[in-house]
Amino acid sequence: MGPIDYLVVEFPGNRMTGEGFPLLVDLVDRGLIRILDLVFIRKDQDGSVAALEIADLDADGELDLAVFEGASSGLLGQDDL
Repeated sequence: MGPIDYLVVEFPGNRMTGEGFPLLVDLVDRGLIRILDLVFIRKDQDGSVAALEIADLDADGELDLAVFEGASSGLLGQDDL
């Protein structure tokens, strides 16, 4: 499968706009990257952490990352999250 890299992205103020999603989909469509696992994590002020479901992240009425729904290779476990 080749080398595997991890990318962690933090959104300022815990707010995601969805502007980068089309760019991510384009990279996959062009075969430049392959997404094995995609997980969204929210960390609250009190330090508690929760995984989020892929949904309408920018509230425009469309599932922004529905193309990646179910992207789970099993490489990332609960301890990783």
